Parts: sequence; structure tokens; C-alpha cells
Amino acid sequence: MTIVNKEDRIGQQVVTMEGELITLIDYKDYFNILVEFKDGITKQTNYRSFKNGSIKKVSSKDYSNLRVGETIENIDGDIVKIIKYINAKDVDFQFDNGEIVNGYYHTFKNKKIRKKEKFNKSNTLKKFTKRLSRKDKIGLTNINKDNIEMTIIDVINYKTIIVKFEDGFIKKAPYESFKKGSINNPYYKSIANFGYIGEGIYQARNGSKLTPQYSVWVALINRCYEPYTMNKHSSYINCEVCNEWENFQNFGRYYDENIYHIPNERIQIDKDILCNYLNIDNKIYSPDTCLFVPQTINNLFPNHERARGEEIIGVYYDGRTGQTLNDRYTTYISKFGKRIHLGSFRTEIEAFNVYKKAKEEYVKEIADLYKQYIPAILYKAMHAFEVKTTD
Repeated sequence: MTIVNKEDRIGQQVVTMEGELITLIDYKDYFNILVEFKDGITKQTNYRSFKNGSIKKVSSKDYSNLRVGETIENIDGDIVKIIKYINAKDVDFQFDNGEIVNGYYHTFKNKKIRKKEKFNKSNTLKKFTKRLSRKDKIGLTNINKDNIEMTIIDVINYKTIIVKFEDGFIKKAPYESFKKGSINNPYYKSIANFGYIGEGIYQARNGSKLTPQYSVWVALINRCYEPYTMNKHSSYINCEVCNEWENFQNFGRYYDENIYHIPNERIQIDKDILCNYLNIDNKIYSPDTCLFVPQTINNLFPNHERARGEEIIGVYYDGRTGQTLNDRYTTYISKFGKRIHLGSFRTEIEAFNVYKKAKEEYVKEIADLYKQYIPAILYKAMHAFEVKTTD
């Protein structure tokens, strides 16, 4: 695992998605950093949120206090004030005549929050109650299931429209889907605020089942950007997915071009084997660092998360009463599902050297057994594999 120099990260700056310049001013660990906004406001967060610029100056909880009292003049010339704010989709507004209505914050900001008698005549309500003319449909807005605003910018016919999302993406879709809020934006980063589906042939589902390409892609992103997964598997901390694989279409193509199948064998994606062989950084998942590997082979290689005490890999200290100084360090190897005792030794390094020789020979043996199935680069990596005391 790469050792992070905390001092190197202090002072780093990024621009957030909201356009705010922030500076990292204190770094305790990956999940606990302190950042400072340009106006001096500080906020506790994690390093991943800092890197991708997703930090907001105020949280959604803070908005309930900040937005109450906001006032605008709407499109009808009425004065409207926020009197209660639960979230962006649940806001109470009060008009100057005392009337109270509930609605969306974005409707308020667009000055389209209206009194009930006027709202009942507005396009926003009519779109759900009766057929509209082409002229009436253009300009209508709605929120989709991902809470993204979309606006009708053109009408093809009474069934088909053109919508534009907040990020500028334009899409043709059924008008009924617009009314239901079921039009998706393929560039919305729906997976851990990192990955998006994109436009192309690869789909998340085939009927009711997730496609294999999508399942592997989501799991890969979650390793690097989903806090629960990183907390559970410390070896994923500081790992990243390359920018190319943000787009599921690119990963789907890589999957189809590189996947293979072996009878009664599960195939997994791995970066450590190839990175160790090429002696390159093993913290980035990318087409240049990853291989599809049979689970049997993947399990052969060291897992740095496994607790084994203070001894070198493959070595166990036997401190039982009665053991002589000549046999305090014992070593075993697992071969074809069986645990084999390789001997007991006076020193830790003696035991390690015996384990190292046996393990490297076994990895080569497995490589030869799988040679007809696996990529040539994986076969070469297995024959070049060396056990190290630092594993």
C-alpha cells in the first residue's frame, strides 16, 4: 500500500462543482480532512469529496435555516416568501395576501411559483390534466427521478418532444415520460457521484437482471468511491478509476474485448498482478493496469488486508511451551485446497525462504495448468512472480 505523506496534501486546492476555490488546511486521514473556502469558512469532509470537487459550502440540512425568509416577485407580480423549507421538493411559500402553497425550490427561483387560482391555469398543471398545444408545451419544466430539471425546447408531434437538461444535454423522448419524470440523462453521475451510463449499446439491465458488464463496472467504482466499501476493505483506500471508465460505454467495450470464460471458474477483474509485474502504480483501475483473472489464480496472490500478526508472509511463530529454539518458526502452503506443512525452523527468514521457493513453484505450476485459457501477459506475470518479505 502506498504511504501517504500528509504534509504533501496540505495546501492542495481544487475548484468545487459550485465554482468555489477550496484549500486543504488539515489532513488527519483519508476520511477526516479540513478544507477552507475563499471567504474563510471551513468544513470537515473526506479526501475523495475534496478531490472530485463535490463539497458544498452548506449542507442540505443548513438550507432549512438559510432559505427560510427568501423573497421574490413572481411572473405575475406577486411577492412570494419561503416560510418553511424541508428540502428542494418540499417548500412552503406564502404570498402577500397570506395564501400558502407547497412546491419546489427551483420553481420559486425561476419565479414560477403561483397562487392556486393562477397555478390551476398554468402550463405546469395543465401538462398533467389535458392535451396541450405545441406552443403551450415549449418551455415546460419538470424534475426527473434523479432530481434533475429538464425543459421542453421543441415538440416533434403530440407524442414526442425534445428536452434539455441542466447540464446542456439534449434528448428526444416521449411526452408521457416527461410528465412522469422518467426521462434519464445518460451523463448524470449516478454511481457514487462518479460513473455515468453514457450513450451507446451497453445497458445496465437485460430484462430484470443486471448485465455482467454493468455489475463489474459498478463494483469497481464502489471499491474506490463508496465509503462503506472502503471502510470494509482498507486496501481500496486511495484507489481510483481512470477517467475513461467514468463512462460505462467505454468499460463495457473493454469488458467484451477482454473477458473470457473457463468451465466452473469465476473470472474477476484485478489490477495488482499486472501492476506488480510491470512495476507500475497499482492504485488506478484502467485498461493499462487491469486484467481479467480466474478466481483460483487471483487467490494465489498476497492479500495485504489479511491479518497474520507480525511475522513475514507464510511464517507463523509457535510459542507453545515445549517448543525448542530450533522449531519456533513454522511455514505452510496451501496447494489444490490442502494445507501442506513445509517445516519448522530456528529463524523467521529460514522459514520464509522455504515458503518463498514453494509458493513461487506452485504459482508457476498453476500458470501452466491454465495456460490455454488465460491471457499471455497473465501467464508471463505468474512465471515472473516473486514472494517478498514486504507482501
